[in-house]
Amino acid sequence: MNRDKKKERIENFERQREKMKKAGYKESSGIISVLRANVLAFATAGPICVAAYILYFIRWRESGWTMNGRNLIFFFALFFASIFVHELLHGLGWSLNCKDGWKSIAFGVMWSSLTPYCHCREPLKFGSYSVGLYLPFCVLGLGLFAVSMIVPNNTVFLLAVLNMLSAGGDLTIGCYLLKHKNGLILDHPTDCGFISFEK
Repeated sequence: MNRDKKKERIENFERQREKMKKAGYKESSGIISVLRANVLAFATAGPICVAAYILYFIRWRESGWTMNGRNLIFFFALFFASIFVHELLHGLGWSLNCKDGWKSIAFGVMWSSLTPYCHCREPLKFGSYSVGLYLPFCVLGLGLFAVSMIVPNNTVFLLAVLNMLSAGGDLTIGCYLLKHKNGLILDHPTDCGFISFEK
C-alpha cells in the first residue's frame, strides 16, 4: 500500500514537472539530504532555542529542565503527538492555497526511517509554500513558547524548544527557498526539499 502511494506521488510529480516545462518554465533544485537538513537544523533553530531558554529563565528564574517522573511520561506523550500535528499543520498551510484543497495533500509514514511526512501535490507560489513550510514552527514552536512565557510551565517550555528543533529542517529548506521568491514551488515527493520553476 505504501509503495502504491509513493508511486502515485512520483507519477503526479512528473506530470506536474512536464506541464511546467511545456509552459516554458526552467527548473532548479532546492533538494538537500536528510542528513544535511538535520545537521543544519541546529544552525537555523539552535540559536532560537538558546534565545528562548534565556528569555524563559529571565522571566521565571527557572531552568525549565526540572520535571518529575509523571510529568516526563506526559511530556513524551505530548511530543510524540506533536510529531503528527507538525505534519498536519504543513498540510493545513498548503491546502489553503491549493486549487483542490485537502485533495492535494498526502500524508503517510516512511517506514524505512519511521518518519511521518506531508506532501503537497500542487506547485505553489513562494508565499503560499512558505505558509505551509513555517506553520509548524510558528504554532508548535513559537506559539507554545509564548504560552510558557505567560504561564510558567516547564513541560510546555520544553515541548516548545523540541518543536523548534524539530522544525529546524523546515527552516533550513526555508533558507534555500529564499533564492526562489519568483518561482512556483513544487514539493518533492520523496526527497527533502522542492523543485522551483521560473521563467
